[in-house]
Amino acid sequence: MDVLHEEYLEADAAGKKLLEKRYGKHMILKAVERKSTEWLETNTQQCPNCNASIQKDGGCNKMICRKCNKYFCWLCFAVLSTENPYDHFKDISSVATNIFYFLIVLQDVERR
Repeated sequence: MDVLHEEYLEADAAGKKLLEKRYGKHMILKAVERKSTEWLETNTQQCPNCNASIQKDGGCNKMICRKCNKYFCWLCFAVLSTENPYDHFKDISSVATNIFYFLIVLQDVERR
């Protein structure tokens, strides 16, 4: 199916029509859907509140879901307080804080 997906994407309009006739439009759509699902599984995480797919492309670990507008932590996926979302990152008992400090220490060790 991966080959079919690639061939379909690279084809011009006439080539796409030919592939649809040969394999059936349903099979083409299944191949495209499967590739899309694989991309989502590899490149996104789910919002802990509504399960919407979210991609992080930079910035801090305080995230906001554009579907449900909940704040959450990218490191541990805890839903954060709307009033004080950064309190989570100051709490020394939170998983996120411990992961963050571990990564800082690890970077420091690697630099030496």
